[in-house]
Amino acid sequence: MRGKEKGYTQPAWKILKRACRNSNRKRSLALALTSGMLMLFGVLLVAFLQGKVRADQLRYQREHGSTAYVYVENGTSETAGILEQMPLVRQIGYEKLYGRLISNEIVYSNCSAMEEKEWKALKAAAYTDICGTYPKEANEIMMSVRILESLGIRNPQPGMKLSLEFYWMSVLISEETGPQEFVLSGYFTDYTGDSGTGSVSYISKKKMEQAGIPDFPCRILLDVDSGLRSGEQTEQVFLDAVSLAGDEYFVSEDSAFYRSLRGIAGSFAAGIFLLLLILLSAVLLIYQMIRLSFLRDSQMFETMRSLGVTAGQIRNVVCRQFSEDLLAGAVVGELLACLIVWSVFPRLVTHLYMGQAGTIVMASFLSVPFCVGAAAVVWLTGLLTVAVSVRTLSRKRAAGDRRMGKPAFRRLRRRRQERLWRQGKHFLPEAAWKSVTDSGGDFLFSILLVSMGGIAALCAVSLTSGTDLLRRLENQPDFQVGITYNSYEFLERQRVYASVDGQTPDVSETDFFPQELQNRLTETANRLSGTVEIRKGYLPAFDTAFAFDGAHIGMISELYRYAPDIPKAMICILSEEEEHRLLEQISPGRQRLKTGESILLHRGIPFPDPPGGSGQEVSFFAYDTGGSDSGEPAELRVVESVDLLKTDLADLNLLWAEENVCWPMVSEETFREFSETLQEYVLEVNLYVPEESQSEAEDEIRRYVAKTNETFRKTYGTEADQVFLTCKSEVVAREMQYLKNSRFCMAAVCALLFLLGILTYISTWYLDLAMREKEQKTLYILGMTQRQQRAALRLEGIFHCMVLALFLAVVGNTVIFALDGMVKEQSQYFGAEYPWAAFLFLVLMFSAAAWLLPGKRKIHENGRR
Repeated sequence: MRGKEKGYTQPAWKILKRACRNSNRKRSLALALTSGMLMLFGVLLVAFLQGKVRADQLRYQREHGSTAYVYVENGTSETAGILEQMPLVRQIGYEKLYGRLISNEIVYSNCSAMEEKEWKALKAAAYTDICGTYPKEANEIMMSVRILESLGIRNPQPGMKLSLEFYWMSVLISEETGPQEFVLSGYFTDYTGDSGTGSVSYISKKKMEQAGIPDFPCRILLDVDSGLRSGEQTEQVFLDAVSLAGDEYFVSEDSAFYRSLRGIAGSFAAGIFLLLLILLSAVLLIYQMIRLSFLRDSQMFETMRSLGVTAGQIRNVVCRQFSEDLLAGAVVGELLACLIVWSVFPRLVTHLYMGQAGTIVMASFLSVPFCVGAAAVVWLTGLLTVAVSVRTLSRKRAAGDRRMGKPAFRRLRRRRQERLWRQGKHFLPEAAWKSVTDSGGDFLFSILLVSMGGIAALCAVSLTSGTDLLRRLENQPDFQVGITYNSYEFLERQRVYASVDGQTPDVSETDFFPQELQNRLTETANRLSGTVEIRKGYLPAFDTAFAFDGAHIGMISELYRYAPDIPKAMICILSEEEEHRLLEQISPGRQRLKTGESILLHRGIPFPDPPGGSGQEVSFFAYDTGGSDSGEPAELRVVESVDLLKTDLADLNLLWAEENVCWPMVSEETFREFSETLQEYVLEVNLYVPEESQSEAEDEIRRYVAKTNETFRKTYGTEADQVFLTCKSEVVAREMQYLKNSRFCMAAVCALLFLLGILTYISTWYLDLAMREKEQKTLYILGMTQRQQRAALRLEGIFHCMVLALFLAVVGNTVIFALDGMVKEQSQYFGAEYPWAAFLFLVLMFSAAAWLLPGKRKIHENGRR
């Protein structure tokens, strides 16, 4: 008796708590499993994305040749002291780029001096296969494998002696210059551009001290915590914080982290949209589960209210139970995801993605703060959803079973049992469709909920295929043969020397690209039923003796004074399509380029007053010593300037990658007009050959290029090449490992999103079935057999899938069309197309779930009761 009395004297809210837990065990399990699966999929999704970002980041670092994406040129000790105090700067280094290795007046490598510690932090991370040590003595040098191979050294060894011709960049310094003997302290493999002089050799600071060269001014390298800022935004932060003096200027470009994030979805806007879509889908799923559970327990809540339990106590009990279920599921899902990520991901992505180019440690995928933060976000999101849902639903006094109050089932009660039997299967579609139409807002809500996860998965598939790098590579020429920057600079210098000696050489468009090679390439393409594209351009020089626009007097002279070297200009032609696309990217308000107007592309050249920045025009005057007899310069009005270090113009195929080269891009009309004053030169020959003849064409082209370069070396006594050859097959083969594993990572992301969408549908459909126990009992009393109930539910699920498929096809196509516009801002080759195969797969999975779930034993048991 005392035990019974003790039970009756318990507070009503405790009885409510125990009753809720006992009556909702299945609901609690479903909620915990759902939150756990969301947590598991979320962590795995982020791990795959982080693995791809980390691998892409390392790849971009190696192509860049450094981990520092911001530097101060001609930096002073005062500026260095200020930068060292900035919290944004993680690592600072001082590089003195002041020497050159020369062979027969051709520079084949620049030389840099740094502290060993700074070199390891800012440079070594971008290299692989490092053998030896950084130079310590004055006669030691560290070189890249590519430079050593160009010197004929195929098997380098640290400690070997090299006879090199070394000069400082200043002609006023003669100490430690000329032919001399170096000791190879080490070598490394770099990944900078093949057509440029990006390979840098490293010398000891002792050599600079012996020549009397001071440490400042120098290039101040900055490894900054840029976050999600672009290179231009990062540079602006430094300009606002640091006042530069004299010849100092900032050079900044998009960091590897920024570029890798942008590359995942084609643009930040697309990535943010997908994340918001996934997050909203998860929140609505939890809300739907709580809502259905609340409606199911509404009768019990009314009973508790009559026993004296307040509405606030009911909300507290329900919120506590829901939050405990969510927290338990999130913790279990997090632990399982961490176990998978910890044990599998580092070796998986390192093996598949990085190859022999390095390893990715576990910390690149997983960190304790991230996991704790992710669990907290899931739990707090769920808790907030619970609080809002319970507060909202508790105010609805008419809360009850949504099915039992519908007119369709009132009509069903009036049907006699034998009539249901007589109608047989013809009654089932009517009942299923009535159930769908009578659900009203609940049906639309479930469609919206499931479609969000489905659209997110379809968008991921579309963007993965649309931003595949192979799409861009496939549009490249099969073979590209062009003049190298070194050979152009050397031949131009020889022509200037001849002009100084009083000679007047005949100038033709094939001065730099041999006519014989061009003829052989054309013959090969024609014989193999291919096509040839000859790219021409102007290679003028700027002259400061001409008058300039009064508003910008001395701009070119300022450019000369600040730039590391007098910039070389390559005037290139833009087709109408390229012109339209380029203007859309950099100047949407401008429709076309007028005659004489130009867009100036450059790599970090410090303009004191950048042309086009605020709509002003700046006139450049260019001339060519081999042009017309009039000797008049060509006037070039620059209306826009673009720093390629801060803007990703993926569609432009520029010939050279040197820092002191700028590219004035002009329209076809302007290009023809300049032929009256400037000499037109052949810069590159592109060949397109049928696939079955590419092997034969490659062998012939390689022989022609090798013979041309050999003739050039013998004629001028140098080791430099006159022309370079780029085969698309080699580029694709070199990138294929990256492409395959990039697709693998993104395919895993898409698979996780598909699973999330299917999980959302299964959870919604399962909870809907669980809420209809009373309806199933009523239909059984009215004469509807278990088989008929199961068939009606399956038909109802099929109707759901048909409406859902229509919604995904229409709305999903609209969303992907909008994403296509975002992605094409990056490149014409990228795009987003509706993935119909993935759409059919998703609809089939939804249909399978709709068909299989009603076949559970639950209906049979309800029918027997």
